[in-house]
Amino acid sequence: MVSTADILTAFLQVDASVASEPVLRRLGFRAIPTTTPFVWTPGEGGHSRAA
Repeated sequence: MVSTADILTAFLQVDASVASEPVLRRLGFRAIPTTTPFVWTPGEGGHSRAA
């Protein structure tokens, strides 16, 4: 039977740069999903209008 503690400790979210990947892998972590950062700036070619 899997306990709640097992489930809660199975995953850890890390917000780090690509440079941190070798360190995290040495510590036994592995990537499951990844994200792509995006910075939205209003008024620069988007559909927003100045107030």
